[in-house]
Amino acid sequence: MKYKIDPNKFATVLTSCGRFDLLGETVASFQRYFDVERVLIAEDSEDSASAAAFARAFPVADVRVNLPKLGQMRSIDAHYASLSAPYVVHLEDDWGFTRSLDLDRVTAFLEARPDISVVCIAHRIYDPRFEKGARRESHGGIDYLVWDTDAHPKWFSYSFNPSVARLSLWREVGPFAKFVTEENLSQFLKERGMRIAMVVPGIADHIGDDRHAHDPFQPKRAKTFLQRMKRSIAKRLPLLTGKHPG
Repeated sequence: MKYKIDPNKFATVLTSCGRFDLLGETVASFQRYFDVERVLIAEDSEDSASAAAFARAFPVADVRVNLPKLGQMRSIDAHYASLSAPYVVHLEDDWGFTRSLDLDRVTAFLEARPDISVVCIAHRIYDPRFEKGARRESHGGIDYLVWDTDAHPKWFSYSFNPSVARLSLWREVGPFAKFVTEENLSQFLKERGMRIAMVVPGIADHIGDDRHAHDPFQPKRAKTFLQRMKRSIAKRLPLLTGKHPG
């Protein structure tokens, strides 16, 4: 059965950047399992014509094109600022949904656990080495992996994978852009003792592995061994020095 999303409780926001075919699969599959009045799409491609065509094909989509391009973090900030609901269902443009989920049970878990920053309802399969840093918990009939704050130097304390989060957290620690990257935001929240939870199994599959959308406002990905080594050291330095962005 479809879960009906109450717009007074949840705002549904989707970040996108020019991958309109994947975006279509994401929205269509989400609507297959969720009854949603509006999906606010933060489109960062600057392609107004394609965005308008997409909105005509998907009436549920409120497509807002960033002119000029903002990058992921500033785009999230700009659109979260317009929201009034207490929770956000945060989506990305490259996931295929496979089942529904009672989001009221998810928010009940969030309210019972103030140390959880976000509940990922879909996620990639992480390296098995890190699973030892997570505990399996059940709440309201839903199973979760809840990650320890020391599971990884900078991950597992926030994620923009499809998720449910409190807007109050963004209002308290935002704007997210001051952290530059998702992992810096995660590391900042880790220092506050916060962690993520993941619904297991997730309710969507990632469909965009070979279609990376370049964000010019993000650091370039490490490709060589030396670059990866420098990145690994940089991840650990804030934990050693106690310094963090923002």
